[in-house]
Amino acid sequence: MDVSTENWGGGDAAPFNFVLVPTHTSEQLLENVRSSVSRGLPEVRESQRHDAVLSIAGGGPSLEDTWQELEGCIAAANGSLSYLLSKGVTPHLCGVCHPTIDVLDSITPHQDVTYFVASHCHPAVFDRLKDCKVFIWHNHPVEGLDELLTELYPQGWLQIPGGCSMGLRWINLGYLNGFRKFHLHGLDSSFRDKSTHAYPDRQDHKEWITFDGYKTRLNFLGQVSDFITLMGEIRKPDIDPTEIKMFGDGLLQKRYRTWLAAQ
Repeated sequence: MDVSTENWGGGDAAPFNFVLVPTHTSEQLLENVRSSVSRGLPEVRESQRHDAVLSIAGGGPSLEDTWQELEGCIAAANGSLSYLLSKGVTPHLCGVCHPTIDVLDSITPHQDVTYFVASHCHPAVFDRLKDCKVFIWHNHPVEGLDELLTELYPQGWLQIPGGCSMGLRWINLGYLNGFRKFHLHGLDSSFRDKSTHAYPDRQDHKEWITFDGYKTRLNFLGQVSDFITLMGEIRKPDIDPTEIKMFGDGLLQKRYRTWLAAQ
């Protein structure tokens, strides 16, 4: 299946018109939030800006090409943690935002890693990380979440926006934690041959499409759209100057270069 790129301008933040069907119900997510908040874990709070680099390691195939270039504070996204550990790299941080129990297989507890886990994640995720340092953060576009968090936090709560993947969420989480320099690795939104990720256990034969010369899927196109939107947001005058450096080769990297050229 081919998807046309005709009229896909670099400044168009949302070139597609589709809806990604969630794999969970609102009721399940709200119950997960109640469970995570009841654990009394520390929550993400805003920090002062600083000059350190946050290297975000998504799990795309190009991470295999660039992992040795990771520098500064390293933030893994879900399964990229295990991949980096296998290479002898211990990330400082690991983020988890997938709400179903399926993500459990990609989570590795490690005493030297600090975990940032979304409050809507499955209780089994928190159980697995019970002996690790864990912070929780809030945001998921689900009906009833604002009301629930207002009930749980009558003094107010911090909302952290973001895109459809943990790699994108790390940009907002990093900004909140004072980072203004971001190096992005493995945020490809495409795959090579049968591999959707750098780690070989994520090969599969699910249906794929061709977009702009890259093998991809609809959820990957959603990440492209969300990323371009986010890049536009961080250029607004009320946002501190933010440096984005992209590594690797993939659909998202190509579309970002096209977007930059159109600015």
